[in-house]
Amino acid sequence: MLRSKIRFLFDDIFVIVVPLLLVLYTQNIFLLLISFVFIIYRTGIKEILIFLFVILLILLRLSTDLYHGAYFYVKEVKTGSIIASNILYDIKIYGHNDLTIDDIIKVEKLDDSDVEDKDDSILYTSDEVMKLSESLTFRGHLFDLLMDKEDSFLKDFLGRTIFSYYDYDSSYFSDISYSLSTYFFLKAIIKLFKTNKHSFAIAMIIVILLFGIDYRVIRVFIFEIYKLKIKDKKIALSFSIITLLIYDPFAIKSYRFIIPVLIRSIFQFKTIFNFKMVMMLVQSYFFGSLSLFQIIFYRFFMNFIITFDTLGIIALFIRPLYQVLEVIFSKIDVIAPYLMISLRGKISLTMIFLLYLLIRSFKIDSQIMKLIITFLFISSNISNLAPSVSFIDVGQGDAILIKTFANREVVLIDTGNIYNYYKLDRFLQEEGIYEIDRLIITHGDSDHSANIADVIKDYKVDKIVFDHVDVRLEEIYLRSLNKGIYNDANDDSLVYHLYFNGIGFLFTGDISRYVERDIVSREPFIDVDVLKLSHHGSKTGSDDILFMNYDIDIAVASTSGQYGHPSDETITTLERWQVPYLTTKEDGDIAFKLYFDKFILKKNDGFVIIGQ
Repeated sequence: MLRSKIRFLFDDIFVIVVPLLLVLYTQNIFLLLISFVFIIYRTGIKEILIFLFVILLILLRLSTDLYHGAYFYVKEVKTGSIIASNILYDIKIYGHNDLTIDDIIKVEKLDDSDVEDKDDSILYTSDEVMKLSESLTFRGHLFDLLMDKEDSFLKDFLGRTIFSYYDYDSSYFSDISYSLSTYFFLKAIIKLFKTNKHSFAIAMIIVILLFGIDYRVIRVFIFEIYKLKIKDKKIALSFSIITLLIYDPFAIKSYRFIIPVLIRSIFQFKTIFNFKMVMMLVQSYFFGSLSLFQIIFYRFFMNFIITFDTLGIIALFIRPLYQVLEVIFSKIDVIAPYLMISLRGKISLTMIFLLYLLIRSFKIDSQIMKLIITFLFISSNISNLAPSVSFIDVGQGDAILIKTFANREVVLIDTGNIYNYYKLDRFLQEEGIYEIDRLIITHGDSDHSANIADVIKDYKVDKIVFDHVDVRLEEIYLRSLNKGIYNDANDDSLVYHLYFNGIGFLFTGDISRYVERDIVSREPFIDVDVLKLSHHGSKTGSDDILFMNYDIDIAVASTSGQYGHPSDETITTLERWQVPYLTTKEDGDIAFKLYFDKFILKKNDGFVIIGQ
């Protein structure tokens, strides 16, 4: 009787949860209003009150001051940094080399003012951390055993799948689980103990021993508990989503939350979408590339991960078995690059919506036809056809992509620092880049040139430019403005002016204000609508003479803010000349795209028409 009452009260809760996810993910007020109208139209006042109540709970959770406790356990260990947790939230600590998984630490100076960006965790340095006790957990012992092994593909595989131990390099098996490996592992254990009525409890204990009290484990645990108590999967899913959002509202931007939730939610519309179709869309939208081999054999890959994780854990205690697995993985390492060839390009939400309308409107029921149409939508790369100039968010460093319609011509200026190559690689893949006509390196500083070898390895580079020469292709003409006569690495940076479809761009490398003055004296009449602030917005550049001579519409600083960039002096200069500015730290990837003879500035989910 109670269950039927609950079912009656929450029978439309999924209709509430879907708009709630969209609103929180986009943080769009206009979408919030649309959601209200949609819920009223589909349901009634009861659902609106539930919707408002859930939002209120999340807002209260966001406003709660949680940054009191100073005691944490080490959750993940990476090269040069660790992630520590107190279950409620994570912190990132740089520069610690003597910590291992599940060590207990105390963090000094824990304060709200230290919170920079919850998506990137709270940032601390090693001198603010005190280790209280060594790890005594089974998981910590496993991690120590793995770290004692010599570097190999097997060690990399086990580190990624069990301990989330990876940093900057790509891997053939890094993304294929889509954060679902914990769920599949749990299900495999439950199936193993299916004759035991306590199989779920046994499975959870084993999973916690292996994965720790990780967000993935909490997510799976919450969903399975609701599914056991509430037989309706849609209601169970809805309650688990709401519980997870209240537990950690910031998780809405995390792949560990959004991808599993998205896949489960989409399967509520399984008359339209099938599993492989969803996997194709997830790969393209979230990872910027599509591997048909992974899609076709996805369940094989999941079973592969579970099997070799299990064997790998056992092999940590049995040396001969570990050696056998290393031989197997050395063979996999040889053939994997040929199997994992990917189709690059990120499908847009607009194209996904059009795909949905196409299937609904023409009532396409054939599963094969759905897969073919989805593949055609992704392979056409129609979402990324527009000519563009993009300032890529590579942390503290520079990387600028210039491309013409359908990637006929591609120029990359600088490659960012070594720690953020994965960001550069992801962006280039999302844009559908295979070949780079010109790779321009403005100067030798590591935050501009550290990833040359990786770019050459992963993309076909026709020519690299290190000298002060013009770069002329059929549609792209970059005119060199710096003479390179200053005997200083920063001042000798390659400086280019690009006039592209009616918009002028000035790329300044790391030059100082003295070089800027020389350039203005030689080139007083060039069109500069978009200025790349020199030296990441440092006080050494951005001279008043630039703004006095050039009618600059907008400035861009490529920076993580690590050194206080853009500086107060630069910001003051920009404000004095009433020039708005964007930073990759705050705005992420900043793209100027040409649509219908109009340049549109796109950053995150917003856009502004700026040209012509």
